[in-house]
Amino acid sequence: MRIRRPRGIPNWQLMLTVAVGIFGGIYIYKPLFLKYRQERSPPSITSGTPAIAASTVTDTTGNPCPDGYNSVNSEKMPPKNPRSAFLPIAAVTCFTGLIWSTYKLWYQPHMHQKRLQEAEEYAEFIFRREQAARTQSNE
Repeated sequence: MRIRRPRGIPNWQLMLTVAVGIFGGIYIYKPLFLKYRQERSPPSITSGTPAIAASTVTDTTGNPCPDGYNSVNSEKMPPKNPRSAFLPIAAVTCFTGLIWSTYKLWYQPHMHQKRLQEAEEYAEFIFRREQAARTQSNE
């Protein structure tokens, strides 16, 4: 299904509407994002517990591994950052917007002009051929 924009709406108004819609959605769903981040974050350290970092990595036996290394296979464990999901989503959104705007503002008008020029050349060719055929039949 193709989404068509109404007549009389310029590209800048459409882009502004899309941007306001994206930021409005972020504003509306921000409490949901914050709740999800709080659920994923590790519990805070209370005063009665030992001073062990909340992001301590343990090996298969349950012993803490220093500096995030797993002692069994000596691989560095990636840090758990709840903000890490926002950056790829924002990057994909910006990239998609860049591709879309490049297509709509530059490539599509260029191809339209090129097609019109080719159609004009074909029409001119047909006209000249018919004109040459008429002049040969009149002679």
